[in-house]
Amino acid sequence: MPVEEIGYPQLRDYLAILWQRKLTIVVITLVATTSALWYSFSQTPLYQSVAEVIVRPVNVSPLSPNTSPGWIPMETEQRFALSGEVRALALEKGGARAANASLAVERVTDSDVLVFRATSADPKAAHALAQSSAEAYLKIRLDRVISDLEGAAEPIEEQITALDQQISKV
Repeated sequence: MPVEEIGYPQLRDYLAILWQRKLTIVVITLVATTSALWYSFSQTPLYQSVAEVIVRPVNVSPLSPNTSPGWIPMETEQRFALSGEVRALALEKGGARAANASLAVERVTDSDVLVFRATSADPKAAHALAQSSAEAYLKIRLDRVISDLEGAAEPIEEQITALDQQISKV
């Protein structure tokens, strides 16, 4: 049987259907485009600010001046950076504006870098929170290192004092 006798639709038939439905196609296209534009313009713009911190190991031994990278447990440092202690100090440093932003802390794979990423509808709030969070993390970490070093120095200082007393007796 020839193709014409079976009655399969041809390209001309499809084009005729589209031409008949052209008003419906135009209306649907306009409604979809208008809706997408309205939705897009009605969204509040969000701004991000990023602060990066290199987490260096603390080296207290003069015999081994370098410490190999990867020695720091970065997952622990990441969780500490998101702790309430760091957040409280960051909000204190960043002011009320920083309270309106959200914070995420990410670690860069195979490195000793933490990325503080703040997001807010106010660009200054995002910047304030990212910067103050990085500074708060560094301050608390520094305070803890100093405290650990002072604690480690106490027994040595006591031994020095005892040796000084023994030497003075001689």
